[in-house]
Amino acid sequence: MKVKKKFNKEIIDLVKERLTIGKREYGTQINVHDGRDWNQEALEEILDCCVYVAARVLQLKDLADRKIKEYES
Repeated sequence: MKVKKKFNKEIIDLVKERLTIGKREYGTQINVHDGRDWNQEALEEILDCCVYVAARVLQLKDLADRKIKEYES
């Protein structure tokens, strides 16, 4: 299968953008030795992500259900 878009570049660009936002918001680049528990930080972010993805899936499901009802009526 031929990939037309360069998704790897898009992913890298998104990561770079997040790092830029972090530097702007916190005034510095990420400090891996700032005393935080990075395992805990990662776990909390992953759990937040799960909540956000589930909420979006429910939104899309609701939208699809409404469109099906509109189509059937």
